[in-house]
Amino acid sequence: MLQSALLGLLVALLPMYGLFPTSVAGYLPTVDPSTASPKILLLVAFATSVGLCYLGGYFSIQLSQTRR
Repeated sequence: MLQSALLGLLVALLPMYGLFPTSVAGYLPTVDPSTASPKILLLVAFATSVGLCYLGGYFSIQLSQTRR
């Protein structure tokens, strides 16, 4: 649940990166959010893979219990 909340917050904040005024652009390495934050993209990819592994395990356990 916490992982989903953090991922949702991250996804909500990424488009807000483009709303910064031009005066802030001098402090940022780039104004493109996908290239400015590769750590965020890696975090999202990792969180997605962990979530998919969890769901796969959960459904395999449920399937094995219903076959008994």
